[in-house]
Amino acid sequence: MPVILICLVGAPPVWAQNGCAFFTQGYWKNHPDAWPVDTLTLGTVTYSKDQLLSILRRPVRGNGLVALAHQLIAAKLNVALNEQTGFTIPDSVQDLIRSADSLIGQLVVPPVGTGWLHPSVTSELVMALDEFNEGAYPCEGGGVPGGGC
Repeated sequence: MPVILICLVGAPPVWAQNGCAFFTQGYWKNHPDAWPVDTLTLGTVTYSKDQLLSILRRPVRGNGLVALAHQLIAAKLNVALNEQTGFTIPDSVQDLIRSADSLIGQLVVPPVGTGWLHPSVTSELVMALDEFNEGAYPCEGGGVPGGGC
């Protein structure tokens, strides 16, 4: 099976020890051409890339839903990127993503909608997803160690 090598231009990723790549929500916000997908589902609502970018550009302003959406978008983009290069994301991270989606449910994230969650409800998931996006969780599998770029 051929290995697909994805080289991204811009800010360097955080490399995990075995070569999988992680980017923060700030990176994804500023590098939409590097996105491995054009839509994502947050909770039960599917958003276009333009809508997702508007969410990433939205200041949190005390809305835990926006803070959670920022990290969840980055996490889902990181999962998609690493799966394209043959890496498997740990079950613990998949559980975090499922928990975030469950908490968001049918809420529509501002500025696309008017959903709101208290930050105390989202803070643990926000911190855990941020840790994943910063490369704190190992991934498994093939890929091209070190990115090969």
